[in-house]
Amino acid sequence: MEDRDFDIVEEEHEGAARTWIWVAIVALVAVFAFGVGAALMLVSNRLGGQGPAATATPPNATRIAIGGTAALSSTPALTVTLTPTATLAPTATATLTPTATLSPTATPEAVCTQPVDDRLAPLYDKSLYGCALGMAQTVWAAWQPFERGAMLWRSDTDRAYVFYDDGAWFPIEERWDGAPAADRGNPPPDRQAPTRGFGYVWSRSDAIFNRLGWATDQERGFCALVQDFDRGFLLNSSNVPSCTDEGLYNQATAPEWRELRLAAPEERRVNGSGQGAMPQPGPNRPASAIVRPANQGVFPAPRLDGLILDADFGEWPGGWQPINAIVFGLDKHTGPGDLSASFQVAWLEDGLALAVRVNDDHFQPGPDGTAMWQGDGLEVQFDRRLAEDFTSTQADDDDYQIGIAPNEGYRGLRGYQWLPFSKENTLALPHAVTATDQGYDLEVLIPWEVFDLGPGEVEANRAFGFNLSVSDNDSDRPEQETVASASAARTTHDNPTEWGTLRLLP
Repeated sequence: MEDRDFDIVEEEHEGAARTWIWVAIVALVAVFAFGVGAALMLVSNRLGGQGPAATATPPNATRIAIGGTAALSSTPALTVTLTPTATLAPTATATLTPTATLSPTATPEAVCTQPVDDRLAPLYDKSLYGCALGMAQTVWAAWQPFERGAMLWRSDTDRAYVFYDDGAWFPIEERWDGAPAADRGNPPPDRQAPTRGFGYVWSRSDAIFNRLGWATDQERGFCALVQDFDRGFLLNSSNVPSCTDEGLYNQATAPEWRELRLAAPEERRVNGSGQGAMPQPGPNRPASAIVRPANQGVFPAPRLDGLILDADFGEWPGGWQPINAIVFGLDKHTGPGDLSASFQVAWLEDGLALAVRVNDDHFQPGPDGTAMWQGDGLEVQFDRRLAEDFTSTQADDDDYQIGIAPNEGYRGLRGYQWLPFSKENTLALPHAVTATDQGYDLEVLIPWEVFDLGPGEVEANRAFGFNLSVSDNDSDRPEQETVASASAARTTHDNPTEWGTLRLLP
């Protein structure tokens, strides 16, 4: 009995001990949990947070939308195990400030209040010139061509300018006081030394003399339509009877005068030594901004959604460009009725379209094939990579020469490709041609494939080298007697630097 009682008492003592141990454990856990919760709440209060987010939505929680996301407004339970760093920068509150308002907005394009004169519009590019400073005006001017450029004088600014063939230009700061020109020696055959103010500057500046060369004609006074812009000026010779109070003769009305179209954007302005001439394409200068000198022709080509080839120009928007620079056979040219032309150019998804009116008092077709140029017809010159080989004077595999000539009786058009040499062959081009009282009218479409341009390579604002010439033969044998060109600089068929610029409009 005593042993059993002892066992019972011992078991009771052991049970009591176990009970106190569990009570102690529970008490320690409670104290620990209370301490952790208090510490977390203290950290949260000091950091300005709302307490850590719960792992599950408590029954009494209210969901509040902040900036498009959801947050909980309930007080977190002590059993939360997320770290306080989740509350350091609540992502929901970041959306209260719209990020769109913090980003810089594009500067609105300047609105020009002064219109560009219609006669100068084909030369105008807003990205180059900005806005017009005033209305166009007709002023007295002087012009003299040189071997590698020209010199201009404007009466309204009383200033002379030098223009180089690569498009660079600058105003001459030195004023002429009537002093004589320096002696540069005897000029080569068919060349001459300039006189007066032009001669004074030319003879005393080695930089100007070396770049311009000798004069190729005498100085001529003429009436000029000129308009100034934020960044440069545009000029076009005007055939008004006179533009001076004294009634000075306007050389622009002379039969041998070649229409002068001149562009002087500020970005091509250089100093007297020629530094900075013709910037090349770069990250801030797209290739579309590269153009040939404006007096070689700037030909804007609007986009057409469709075209019916019927030699009826009702679908064309207007803006006829002249082809009146006689670049070959001037001694056999008897006037505009003998040979002259005007044209429009446009682009479609399928190709380059031309509308041409030709004045020719005697139609004489040339041979078929490669000798087609020895008769009446057109010559299209096209430079596919204008910017890449801008200064190359020799045609290569991206330069094209296309011939287009009517058949006997204007029953159709023949096509032929001379350049590149690797692609020389006959061409069948969609076309229409009709006889007129003065000569003939035609429409033709040259597919982009002829110029090795594929889908995605033709887009608005792209620029190409371009020229259009018209040939005439009034003899009974195959011959090219006269050539009229849209670019007055053209001397041969395979020098792309002598062509103008074609710009595809939106």
